[in-house]
Amino acid sequence: MSSDERYRPPQSENFGSEAPALWNPNAAACWSLLFSPIFGAALHMFNARAMGDTELEKLNKGFIWGTLAVLVVAILLVIFSGVKVNFVGPAVLIAWYSVAGRKQVALVKERYGSDYPRRSWGKPILFGVLGIVALYVCIFILLFIAS
Repeated sequence: MSSDERYRPPQSENFGSEAPALWNPNAAACWSLLFSPIFGAALHMFNARAMGDTELEKLNKGFIWGTLAVLVVAILLVIFSGVKVNFVGPAVLIAWYSVAGRKQVALVKERYGSDYPRRSWGKPILFGVLGIVALYVCIFILLFIAS
């Protein structure tokens, strides 16, 4: 086994050639608890694109933009008016998973079961961490401006 083989994502034993490489939709939803629904919706959007499901791709893209808008409004409300919006994050996550996330989990399970090539988690996790850092930098700048 070469050193590169040790770091490859786990592969299915007998996936068909028609199955595209996908991120595990359940794992993407779980990572959304840490990073945000934007993270899960983006990965689900890329999965839907790989599977050729334009409806699910558009739905997840809409959730990305909608979540960004809600996030901006929530941050501005907290900073400039002191309104508590602790419920917004979990509410958006539940809404995304209920409307779009669960659909992809079921679709992948129906089409491929667990027999599909897996995509690596390195880049998505890196971008998730960078996104959180960028969010905190923006919040810090807004707090500095507001004070």
